[in-house]
Amino acid sequence: MDYEQVKSYIDILSGTHSVINYDEWKYNFFNKTGQEFGDLKGHVTGENLYRINNYNSLIATDSITYNGWELKLINIVDKFTGEVQHKIKIKGCPAKIYNGHENLFNLTLNDFSNVLNDFSDTFSIPLDEIKIAAPTEVSGTFFLDREINERLVIFQLKKPFEPMYNSDSEIMGYQVLKEINQHFHPKIYLPGIKFRKPLNTIRIERHYDKIATLTRDTTGIYTWVDLLDEKMMFKCYQIVLDTWQDTIVFDPTLKLNVTGDPLLKQIIKHGYTPHFWQEKIKKQLSAKALKKIIYQYNLLSTKYGEGLYENVLKSIKKEGAAWQNVTANCMVTNGIIYKENKGDTGNESNNESVININNSKQCISCNRDISNQRSNSKFCSSKYVGVKDAKRCRNKYSNAKHNAKRKKKVAAAPVLVKEPVSKLRELLKKINENYSKTA
Repeated sequence: MDYEQVKSYIDILSGTHSVINYDEWKYNFFNKTGQEFGDLKGHVTGENLYRINNYNSLIATDSITYNGWELKLINIVDKFTGEVQHKIKIKGCPAKIYNGHENLFNLTLNDFSNVLNDFSDTFSIPLDEIKIAAPTEVSGTFFLDREINERLVIFQLKKPFEPMYNSDSEIMGYQVLKEINQHFHPKIYLPGIKFRKPLNTIRIERHYDKIATLTRDTTGIYTWVDLLDEKMMFKCYQIVLDTWQDTIVFDPTLKLNVTGDPLLKQIIKHGYTPHFWQEKIKKQLSAKALKKIIYQYNLLSTKYGEGLYENVLKSIKKEGAAWQNVTANCMVTNGIIYKENKGDTGNESNNESVININNSKQCISCNRDISNQRSNSKFCSSKYVGVKDAKRCRNKYSNAKHNAKRKKKVAAAPVLVKEPVSKLRELLKKINENYSKTA
């Protein structure tokens, strides 16, 4: 895969590492950076740095920032056994590190890989020994074909939102309200306003406060080396796509006369406030009805208004197509791309799977390509094929399942043998004769 054509979708990256040979690691760190780290003594007072004295352990910490990376060393001494553990917490923004403190666009996967490999070499920590940790942000920045400035008003389908402000107190976007024990919260904002630069871009971001949702439940990414696997990075792209597909964008350019639906008229008139979505829409409509009305609203926006939602969706899918364009030298089997590696002899050999091609996904009912739908879609969506065809796909699949169940029930049911009418008459005659004798 050509790393120059596809992008990384990691913004903030955190990790943890357990140091096994601490003295050797500390020596290598000093040789490469010229800085002492982890002596846990203040340079001026000579006293021990910050300590936490627990019942069974003594914890001391030391922190340093080097080349844009924040490192925090945690030494844990067991009071009973005297055993010492050394752990390092790491945090940084690869885009800022690569571009010199600017995070305006996504890095290519090649540049992202170089940043992580440079970190590994500088700090003498193998990437496969760094566990990904929170906070970590999955993010994508996309160009717009028009300028929207402060008119961006966004609502996440499942949760309320709150405004985000830059350092000059200007609204730059919105984020989902943080809740207790929440695993992640989406953010959508305009980098041009945040960084006060003439940028016509939008950023879609998912901030993970608990990493298990990203690792175990979504991507299977557990260490930093996993992030260099194209298949894993493609899953991060799908997270960005799903986040946008869960988003409602208010269109201030729509006029009331574009629809006769009373509810759509209310949205056009009052949809710029969070209160309207929370009190008037979300609480009064079921999830199914809400999705339907939002779909209709987006259609009106695309046809008669600004069409921001569809514009951004096209930009996201255009980047997704890059994952397919770079696979010309790959073998595809059952929707999985296998990269062809050349060994020292020049012979080609198929190696590990790289990516599940987006356009290999088909409706399980009619086999139509549904790559442009959500990553967990199984059937054709009414958004793309119309309500009638979408229902036909689901009904066809459902009917086939029910028919198969009926056949099994019929096959398992006892067979009733029908007797000829003449035999039944003879049987009734004998019963009557026997009854007459007993009477």
